[in-house]
Amino acid sequence: MTGDGSGCNQGNSSITREERSTHLQDPSTDPGDLPFPQAGLQDWLHSSQGQVKDIGQLFKEILQSLDPQEKVLWGKTRKELEAFLFSEPIQNWKEASIHALGEVMWSSMAQLHNCHMEQEAAERYLVLFPSHILILSLAPEHQAFVYQGLLPLAGLRVRKHQDGHSGFDIFGSMIDTRTIFCETSDKCRLWVLGLQYQIQELKTQNLGSHSSLLSLLVPCDEAWKRQELRNRLLSSPIQQWEGKPIQHLGPMQALMPVQVAHAGSREFQDRLLLLFAEDLVFLSLSPGGSAIIYEGKLPRAGIQAQEKSAILGRLEFEVTGNLMEPILVACSEAEDYEMCLFHLQKPEMQLPSTSSQPPIIPKKLKKI
Repeated sequence: MTGDGSGCNQGNSSITREERSTHLQDPSTDPGDLPFPQAGLQDWLHSSQGQVKDIGQLFKEILQSLDPQEKVLWGKTRKELEAFLFSEPIQNWKEASIHALGEVMWSSMAQLHNCHMEQEAAERYLVLFPSHILILSLAPEHQAFVYQGLLPLAGLRVRKHQDGHSGFDIFGSMIDTRTIFCETSDKCRLWVLGLQYQIQELKTQNLGSHSSLLSLLVPCDEAWKRQELRNRLLSSPIQQWEGKPIQHLGPMQALMPVQVAHAGSREFQDRLLLLFAEDLVFLSLSPGGSAIIYEGKLPRAGIQAQEKSAILGRLEFEVTGNLMEPILVACSEAEDYEMCLFHLQKPEMQLPSTSSQPPIIPKKLKKI
């Protein structure tokens, strides 16, 4: 399963991810680029002075136009359901107090479908908080919510679903693609606008703190920095990530700062090395230290490490494998070096011959 933004329908490959995405919109975006452009939406988008309203203002004004007495579920209005949510126990709830999620921005019944699982869409009650989407189902025998999941908005992207006006897709590097079908196109439009608004707010709020925190954590030369960085990598977006979400790679066995170079050039570059049970992942810090960037991944089954430190007098080893140029990895700490050799050195290993199917090495690896 991947979170690369692939839709449920894979037939139209000529449409690129960027062309189909309706993620973070700038307040100055042309109205025609917003999701679900309809005749009534044009009046919302333009003020009397002819200036384009931002998504937050549009979202709030549409919310204020709704009938507050509308019965949403169990004969309750949306406000009554909100009070019910905060006051009554939620079955299977596994998180901290629900009050810690903040105020409810929007909620509605919807059909939720995981694009990578062959099962029918499930009826869910979705609740939008400032930084999360709470997913609930309905208890079968009485009026109660059942906890089904909590999706962080960090790194989330939104686009209109290609099969109709009442559905949209959410995807990102951290989650599988999910399609949400709403009861009406108006509720669908509210969800898309609300998600875009909250994602933009979250991005704006975290920009300064995220940048300064990364600069503090890298280089991760202390144990607490590594643990904090590990937690951040599992909960924040990684730029240019490819393949299945990082959470699906299994437990992270190690995270360490290294220097990497192709064996022929010896022009070393700073990298973060992440060791998983089946993969070796390389990341870098963007210029200015504001983001983490994906640089490549190697399948551990098709590689082996050879010690080079005895020759060079450095904590350095060489990674070799089929269909890849050997790379040199230099560690700054003896403990990191020994851990890498322990996990990657395979003296008795015979790499698969070219007659058998070799491991597929991503083209991205050429950047390492």
